[in-house]
Amino acid sequence: MKMDFHLNGRRLRLLLYISIIIIIYVVPISFVEGRSFCIWYNLFKIKCLGCGMTRAIFNLSRLNIRNALEYNWMVVFISIPICFVVKDIANIFYEEFKIYKLKHPKVQK
Repeated sequence: MKMDFHLNGRRLRLLLYISIIIIIYVVPISFVEGRSFCIWYNLFKIKCLGCGMTRAIFNLSRLNIRNALEYNWMVVFISIPICFVVKDIANIFYEEFKIYKLKHPKVQK
């Protein structure tokens, strides 16, 4: 007997996206604001181009755009991949709904 629910590439990507989103929202912003996660800065005390990016992403996810830009102005470039991820999530849901409609034709209304 074949299982109807199997983890293909689309579902694995969706699971990964949802996991990352949950992790970003479960971790309190106060946890990332008080410290530096940059290995370069912690070893050599020299700021690199990515310093503050973790704090900027956490602030951007909570729509604190001013704080995100203050931590690292390059967070602007993160919005481009975020748009692709949102588009990919929408496509995954569309494809899954289309497959569901093909398997269950009575649910057309």
